[in-house]
Amino acid sequence: MVYGKGFYSAGKYVSRNSRTEMSKEYDVWTKMLERCYDEKFQIKCPTYRGCEVSDYFLNFQNFAEWCNNQVGFSQKFQLDKDLLYKSNKLYCPTKCIFLPQEVNKFLIGSDASRGDLPKGISFHKSSGKYQVRVREDGKSHYLGLFTDIDLAKNIYKSNKERIAKKLALKWQEEIDAKAFYSLFNYEEEFIK
Repeated sequence: MVYGKGFYSAGKYVSRNSRTEMSKEYDVWTKMLERCYDEKFQIKCPTYRGCEVSDYFLNFQNFAEWCNNQVGFSQKFQLDKDLLYKSNKLYCPTKCIFLPQEVNKFLIGSDASRGDLPKGISFHKSSGKYQVRVREDGKSHYLGLFTDIDLAKNIYKSNKERIAKKLALKWQEEIDAKAFYSLFNYEEEFIK
């Protein structure tokens, strides 16, 4: 048993390629289980609280077979559960895909400094206004200070959606068609 949930059964796929090197399938599988079932990990990353792994994915052989049939797995892309279904808490074959790290980081977009404010917005104490920032090309970009929270949200939303389209077009030839469609039609939602 791995994290008290996943089970490694005998079959085509192995946990190690050599004595010192873990197989890619096993590495991705154990990290997925860790995110869902390790209390220490969830203390560091509370957004994973309540996440689960489907019964099908709990079996390592099933998960490894699924991985090897996915676009992006051989390119060392990252396992994602959030692009196809927003606020998804279940790792399963129909809700997961592999994405380039750049796209995966774009989707995460967490910012501890914002407090109770929506994603991308923080309160600028010295001005008494709402500051808007967005990540693009691996850098944080300042978009301005606004007195109206709704205007700040709209500025963030339009920029986030523009960047999603840009990423969709950049990676179009290398990502799954479902990932391209979801990224190209991405709509930012304000969930605290």
